[in-house]
Amino acid sequence: RRPIVWQDALEQGLKLPKDAVLQPWKCWGEVGGPVMRGWPKGEPQGTLGHVLAYIGVANGYSVVQSTCWYLDWDSNWDDFYEHAADEGPLRRFSDAALTKRKDGSVHGHLGGEVALWTERIDFTTSGCRLWPRAAAAAERLWSMPKEKGAIQKKDIGSAIRARLLRHTRRLQRLFGAAARPLSQQGGGAEDAPMSAAELGDVAS
Repeated sequence: RRPIVWQDALEQGLKLPKDAVLQPWKCWGEVGGPVMRGWPKGEPQGTLGHVLAYIGVANGYSVVQSTCWYLDWDSNWDDFYEHAADEGPLRRFSDAALTKRKDGSVHGHLGGEVALWTERIDFTTSGCRLWPRAAAAAERLWSMPKEKGAIQKKDIGSAIRARLLRHTRRLQRLFGAAARPLSQQGGGAEDAPMSAAELGDVAS
């Protein structure tokens, strides 16, 4: 068994076992830079969560990134898509940096995870909190983008939007999943009825 702790544990100076997994989550602040000892040359400042992830891996801990992937916040799917698990200085640690210890456990940057607390939801509203934003983060985690780290919203093209819409409709049709609209404005393509071709596609 390995303990998984929020980034607050390291920030508060708790003594953690070396097999601990840190889970950063704070998507605000600008920290780091040349004033921080060991900061990578030329690396800009980052959020509290992204910088803590870097510090954690650099000090031998493992990290599962949740920074900027909080489903409680009133954000859109593209707010999730522009972020990455290896955002900030953490991208300097490649997958090759993962190490396997004598007990068989793997250490380093393990990936990412969206997070959803229950202060504002119950079983009737959890679906629209999850989808499609969790799917947007999942694609960033699994699709291996060409560029490491964050991307700009302007680079999130129509093909990505169409792919997410297709998957959202598949979830709705096959599993009855509740999902929030891709756009908060309404009247877009995602609000239109599915065509016969789309119906056949999501049923397959």
